[in-house]
Amino acid sequence: MPTSFVLNALVIFCIICWGAWGIFDKVALERASSSRVLATIALLSTPFMIGTLIYLKAINPLWMPTQAIMLFTLGTSLSVLFAMLFYLKAMSVSEASLVLGATSAYTLFTQFGSWIVLQEPLVSERILGSILITLGVVLISGSAKFNLKADRATLLLLLYMLLASFLWGAVGVAEKKALTFASPMELFFGKALWESLFAIGFYAYFKAKNKPSFVLEKSGFGWVAGSAFCLQAGSIAYLLALSMATASYVVTICGCYPLLMYLLAVLILKESFNIQRLSGIALVTIGGILTQYTQAL
Repeated sequence: MPTSFVLNALVIFCIICWGAWGIFDKVALERASSSRVLATIALLSTPFMIGTLIYLKAINPLWMPTQAIMLFTLGTSLSVLFAMLFYLKAMSVSEASLVLGATSAYTLFTQFGSWIVLQEPLVSERILGSILITLGVVLISGSAKFNLKADRATLLLLLYMLLASFLWGAVGVAEKKALTFASPMELFFGKALWESLFAIGFYAYFKAKNKPSFVLEKSGFGWVAGSAFCLQAGSIAYLLALSMATASYVVTICGCYPLLMYLLAVLILKESFNIQRLSGIALVTIGGILTQYTQAL
């Protein structure tokens, strides 16, 4: 089977999973706080960790995670956790459309980071594709009219968005580097293991604050479980794709998932459809096509 076919299949599967993840997350957040949703997603990493361990042991009964894998995945898992916290902090003080659109620029950080750290080429079409995807996500997400003032609150908002974007972009570069000494499934195991352990930290935090720890209500838990499944399944496809192509390509093309997320929101959640969002869809589509054109570079 041609490598390009497998790579394209993995990218499409990742976009489908992460697009659906956004829908599950959106509904789950209507039923519980962001911290409880995040904590429950971390808890639900446990079955994925166990399943990956069984798979790795089936391939090699003597397999054990190396110190390098565990230390590396700890660093990337903490980076993703802090990026999510900065992202949620920004969401709490500004319009979701601004935050989602601005932080989608993490693909640009990955491209320049890949150029500096991995010596991957800077491809003008791919950079343009990232910019178009970012602008398209802003339009798709909602209002494009932002009232930003030159005050401390705005500076903090910009800092939160910058930190979230930088960390997400840096993780893509780091994971590509790590694939030189570990397989995609080994990296996923380490990621899922640390996320499972983070759930213990969340539990202790909620316990100290005397708050409910996880989303236990039947309706809310089902949506969070769907969110966790889509997030983790997409992550596996993403890591497998990353092992087959440059980080700047894979991170950017998988960054098109908000397009599918919005289309699903229109079909499933009956969200409104207008000219602005149609323009956003067009920009993301053009950006995705430009990026796909650079797959072999």
